[in-house]
Amino acid sequence: MNKYENAIELMEKLFGKGDKNTFIVLGTIKQEDSDDGNPRPSVRIVNAIYDEGAFYVSTGLSKTKTLEIEKNSQVSFVTLGDAFGSLVTNGIAENLGWVMDEQNTEIRDKMRKVFHDWWYEDNDENNPDSIVLRLTPTYATLADNEEKYEVDFVKKEATRNH
Repeated sequence: MNKYENAIELMEKLFGKGDKNTFIVLGTIKQEDSDDGNPRPSVRIVNAIYDEGAFYVSTGLSKTKTLEIEKNSQVSFVTLGDAFGSLVTNGIAENLGWVMDEQNTEIRDKMRKVFHDWWYEDNDENNPDSIVLRLTPTYATLADNEEKYEVDFVKKEATRNH
């Protein structure tokens, strides 16, 4: 196995295969610039699942993060919760549409299972404004208590640091 394959294996170990809730801090770019005319970051904590190379989030079409992503799909995020593993990454966010759309069936079923209580209490999947965001890492630092990688997901390359 090469270093990139080792890094992907570590991703699955830390974040699961669509079967584990991962808290991430998601950073987007605000729609309005700061007083000095520069873009401003906007950060929030979201629940996500990791599956086949991307993180998936259920959210609303009119939520601030969704509106910001429509304007600029470049995002950054960091995982939270596991003291022995972390991911700090840049990536691309994409609106996959309504959670009930046929193309979202598989990921929706996984999110229902992982987010069960929240999904059925607070999520309104029958509302067409309830959408799925896919967050695809492009470049990241990935680490656990034994390994640390710099990963280029676009080139499918990784270097291992000690």
